[in-house]
Amino acid sequence: MFIVLFCIVAITLWLLNKFVLPFNNQPLSDNPAVMNPVLPVKKETPAYKLALPTLTKSSPTLFLDIDGVCHKNFDESLSHLPILEAFLEEHKGVQIVISSTWRTTCEKEFLARCLGKKVWASVVGFTPILGTREQEVLSFVESHSIEHFVCLDDDRTEFFGGVPVIFTDRSSALTSREVSQLSRWYHRAR
Repeated sequence: MFIVLFCIVAITLWLLNKFVLPFNNQPLSDNPAVMNPVLPVKKETPAYKLALPTLTKSSPTLFLDIDGVCHKNFDESLSHLPILEAFLEEHKGVQIVISSTWRTTCEKEFLARCLGKKVWASVVGFTPILGTREQEVLSFVESHSIEHFVCLDDDRTEFFGGVPVIFTDRSSALTSREVSQLSRWYHRAR
């Protein structure tokens, strides 16, 4: 079952990259440092090698999952990305670390096109591949001395109370409820 699901996701991502996204010829970012992420992340890549030069330890840091957050379930439409873009526009200085499994299967150009210029400009790193999402986040936080962070995720089975998490409902993805929670977190972090 997992192999079938993985194949469907891989084919869908390939089709998006091949036929839907090529029309976007705009530069991905005005910041050249954001143009050099190490993707896809490999199991042997340590956390200290997964941050970009734009990362700052004192900026509010959002660990972002994609499936169930930026779109419902696994439909890969990214239909809720405008909600995240609006949050970032309103809350300046938030940096994003990609914690989604997309970091393990996507090339940087594809992921950048999927997330769009506004979101990609905030990306400062990627979590390593470890046992659970919580372990991956903690490894990145500890490796880079991140001071203020929160995870935005739909999968409760990946977290055990060791990191702050705002959970989305994967059937509805990111909504105003989670954005309100993110806003409160942002103002506490500032």
